[in-house]
Amino acid sequence: MSPETYKALIAKLGLTQEAAGLAFGVSARTGQRWAVDGPPKVVAMLLLAIRDKRDLAKLSARYSSSSS
Repeated sequence: MSPETYKALIAKLGLTQEAAGLAFGVSARTGQRWAVDGPPKVVAMLLLAIRDKRDLAKLSARYSSSSS
């Protein structure tokens, strides 16, 4: 995935570069680096699979509750 596509998809989800990094379990700085170099394949695949903010919220809630 190109950095431009990554930035467009996280913007559609209402995420900053830093928040995107944190949402994927890495540092805010890594989220920024993906905006320059492009994200890893697994992150790109998830971003393409998540269609909107509700999907992201459901995914986050599912894994937040299962990890406690």
